[in-house]
Amino acid sequence: HLLEARQLVNSAVLMTDCLEVKASSTLRRLEVNEILETLEEPELDSSAGLMRLYTRAVEDDAKGYVTLKSSVGTVYVVDYDPLLPLESKVAEHRQDLVASIA
Repeated sequence: HLLEARQLVNSAVLMTDCLEVKASSTLRRLEVNEILETLEEPELDSSAGLMRLYTRAVEDDAKGYVTLKSSVGTVYVVDYDPLLPLESKVAEHRQDLVASIA
């Protein structure tokens, strides 16, 4: 369901007040690992050639547009997987356990 979709900030990116990058003002900088809630389907900013997403920052309820991927390929936002932090913890503990046995 779209309204329950969440994204994760993969690379620091600016949240702006409107779809068109050139006409927008910065609301705030989103930092790596912030969680975003998708509010609308991604849209193309045709003047900049960028796909943009209207979203809400879970941390402070800020709402605005973010660029999904830069024109040179930097991926700013990825799908959020709530199990990812848990999976990395398990892998970390597994490495510690293997190291302690060796």
